[in-house]
Amino acid sequence: MKTGNRHHLRAEGSTKISISIPQGLVDAIDAIALKEERNRSNMITVLLRRAVSDTMPDGQGIICPASGCGKKSA
Repeated sequence: MKTGNRHHLRAEGSTKISISIPQGLVDAIDAIALKEERNRSNMITVLLRRAVSDTMPDGQGIICPASGCGKKSA
């Protein structure tokens, strides 16, 4: 494992992707992430999980693990 840089290990089963998002949306995501004490990547994952869950029939969306999808504990 590297130390002293911004490279972090991904959670097991996670895939890195690259997308383009309008700056205003990035700013909004960052504000929500700050409020919820999450990093941007984790906040995007949480928001996508919520959106997928909300659109899946019979509530069969993706469920966050007991860890709360990476939310920092107080």
